[in-house]
Amino acid sequence: MMNIRRYTHHDQEAWDTLVRNARNATFLFFRQYMDYHSERFTDHSLLFYDSKDNLIAALPANEIYNDNAVRMLVSHQQKVEMEVEHLKNENLMARYDMLVGQISPHFFFNSLNSLSMLVREEQNEQAIRYIEQLSYSVRYIIQNGQNMLVPLSDELRFAESF
Repeated sequence: MMNIRRYTHHDQEAWDTLVRNARNATFLFFRQYMDYHSERFTDHSLLFYDSKDNLIAALPANEIYNDNAVRMLVSHQQKVEMEVEHLKNENLMARYDMLVGQISPHFFFNSLNSLSMLVREEQNEQAIRYIEQLSYSVRYIIQNGQNMLVPLSDELRFAESF
């Protein structure tokens, strides 16, 4: 008759002796390795004894979906998601800063050059309208440059201001 018992820490020496003498065992089956990772799972390992109470087999078995493991996985996933969002935000801010840095000198100096031409030619009404449109464009770039989604009507009005 065979007797089957659930593993307890008192069985470690017998378990390790069986693994040490087995032909196809690996270090992964030694209790020291398995117990080191015990916070990640609930141990359901079984020991099989013959009728003379000799250990003849060991079955490593673990429940990995216990509350502790799930909490660890969820916590890790949340940390990863937060880091991804943080990196996305940093990326967007860097892209925005780069865009403002690229647009500002070229766009601004060309705009001032056009405005100075209107003033030299004494086209005051056009110069005033140009200043208003330039003001709107710069404000739009600064305010909406960080937004990923902008209403189409705002984009069209911005394009017309050019």
